Amino acid sequence: MKELSDKQKARRNELVDELRYTRHSIIDKMKEVNNYIEQLNGRIDEYNSHLTAVTEFRGEVASAIEDDWQSEEEKWFESDEAERQTIWKDEWECEYPENIDLIEDITVPELKHDEELESLPSEPD
Repeated sequence: MKELSDKQKARRNELVDELRYTRHSIIDKMKEVNNYIEQLNGRIDEYNSHLTAVTEFRGEVASAIEDDWQSEEEKWFESDEAERQTIWKDEWECEYPENIDLIEDITVPELKHDEELESLPSEPD
């Protein structure tokens, strides 16, 4: 074969067009997904700040429970009530898990197969 036939050239052009169209479609969809990821990350940030507020609130409550003990006699600390209060304070002191990690954007891969196919020679040099 000395060169690509007209039919082969047409098929190559058809494949190049299909690859280009699909590549653009993939890139557009990835951009859409990244926009949704950005919105989702905004919600995750908001949730994480609520988690921080909850952790602070729980710490404040646990401290308030313990502060009430300051006025108690030493004998009180050996009582059933002291044990109940300690358990109650400990329940409030539990820490929440770490913040939720943000989601990474999708990186658009290099899709240049259409250019590669198109640049192949139709005949030998």
